[in-house]
Amino acid sequence: MKYELITILTLQTEQDLALTVGKIEEMIKQAGGAPSTGRLMSRGKLVYPVRHERQGIHYAIPFESSHETLKTMEKSLKLVQGLLRVMVTKDEGIAALTAQAKAAPARGWAKKEEPATPAAEIQSAPAETPVAPPVEEKKTLQDLDKQLSDILKESV
Repeated sequence: MKYELITILTLQTEQDLALTVGKIEEMIKQAGGAPSTGRLMSRGKLVYPVRHERQGIHYAIPFESSHETLKTMEKSLKLVQGLLRVMVTKDEGIAALTAQAKAAPARGWAKKEEPATPAAEIQSAPAETPVAPPVEEKKTLQDLDKQLSDILKESV
């Protein structure tokens, strides 16, 4: 069956990256799998720190293997230095996934279309004119002083 091994590696030099990917491919072969050429998916800042690392490399390696060998392969991959995360998925191909994503409606954002109502059935509501809030008179400083003294007299 075809699978894809998706990994997050620590940022390394190109030679170290090639050695780490070589180790991973060798472990896949030792477990009974047949790895294909891997691809660099992305390089940069991680969403959250993983093992105190804030930056990493996402790398994908497609391979063929039996279902029984996956568990032992995942256990042995945890021993590779510089490997932060490992995930094995069924390889459905990137073309199939993008076609599936385009066909599926966006969750929670898609508007449900209401059936069209003939124009004769629509009743127009009477138009309301907007009412402006009442405008208060401007108060002078003397009026405010008088109100303040009245309030203070009442509280004493």
